[in-house]
Amino acid sequence: MSSLICLPKQVVLASASPRRKELLGQMGIRFTVVPSFRKEDSPSGEASEYVCRLAGQKARDSAGRISEDALVIGADTAVVKNGKILG
Repeated sequence: MSSLICLPKQVVLASASPRRKELLGQMGIRFTVVPSFRKEDSPSGEASEYVCRLAGQKARDSAGRISEDALVIGADTAVVKNGKILG
């Protein structure tokens, strides 16, 4: 069974990551890249909260630079060892 997802006129990827571009392309989603220029905060707190916070900040930064309603996708990753965020 397939499901239909209605997307807005424009989908924006708030990242210049080649892998993220590849993933969206594999899903058949047409999108524009508007990378965030926001400086990343120093790692703090739980890793999952940290990456969610950064992803949101990146999406808001990119959304502030486009003129129309769009679905803005922000993403981030972190390397964690023994509960410590390494980068």
